[in-house]
Amino acid sequence: MSNINSVTLTGNLTREPKLTETSGGLPVLELSVASSNHRDEAHPLYIDCTVYGNRAEPLEGLLHKGDKVALAGYLRFDQWDAEDGSKHSKHRVVVSEVDLLSAKRQSDG
Repeated sequence: MSNINSVTLTGNLTREPKLTETSGGLPVLELSVASSNHRDEAHPLYIDCTVYGNRAEPLEGLLHKGDKVALAGYLRFDQWDAEDGSKHSKHRVVVSEVDLLSAKRQSDG
C-alpha cells in the first residue's frame, strides 16, 4: 500500500472566501468548510482550505458563504509561532479541485 495524501470532502462554506496574494504575487483563496459525518451531524468539523494559483481568482466570485461544495486535494500541516511566543499548528486542505454542489440563493432586492 502506498502512502498517498489525498482528501475529498463535502460541506458548506462557513464564511465568504478571502482572496490574497503571496509576496511573489501568487493568488491565494482561503475557504472554511463545515463538514459532518452522517452519523454525527450535530458536531461538524470546521476545516480550513486553501486554493493556490490561477484557480483562486475565478472561484472568489463564484463561491459564497453557505454554498455546498465538494473539494479534493491533500492535507498540509502548518506550524507557526504567535507574537506572544506560543506555538501553534493545524492541518489544512490544499485544494486542487472544487465542485459547486448548490449555491446559496441570493435575494434580488
